[in-house]
Amino acid sequence: MKATVNGIETYYELHGKDGAPWLTLSHSLACSTRMWDPQIEALKSRYRILAYDTRGHGESMAPAGAYTLEQLADDLHALLRHLAIDSTHFVGLSMGGMIAQALAIARPERVLTLTSIMSTTGDLDVGAPTADAMQMLLRPPATTVSSSMASIGSRLPPNEKPLRAR
Repeated sequence: MKATVNGIETYYELHGKDGAPWLTLSHSLACSTRMWDPQIEALKSRYRILAYDTRGHGESMAPAGAYTLEQLADDLHALLRHLAIDSTHFVGLSMGGMIAQALAIARPERVLTLTSIMSTTGDLDVGAPTADAMQMLLRPPATTVSSSMASIGSRLPPNEKPLRAR
């Protein structure tokens, strides 16, 4: 289906049961709704699913010019309004996760939960790994469970409550 929202024609699909909680899926750069087909199949019995093609992708319009995250979030917000979706669980992959974060900042009432997969905030100063984390990520992998646990054991906090309180 297509809807003209925020000045462009946006392609979207609806799946799942009427009345079920809404789940919105936003794809990564250079992809389309098709990347979500396995997840739609697995989740449509529990959720009412909105999968859509972002501006410049798949079957949605591709107006000339650069796009901003805020513009892509505005496109999504306009589509949610068009479909009368007051709030939704949100899963975004890479660019889709960035769109979800921008929507959550601008319109927090629309986002029930947010799962941002392999994504970033877009701010180069946020989320840079520490030197310890880089050292851990770049070393050869452990070959046994016990050596793996031994390598991370000293880095696990004895009490996670202070971390959750942040």
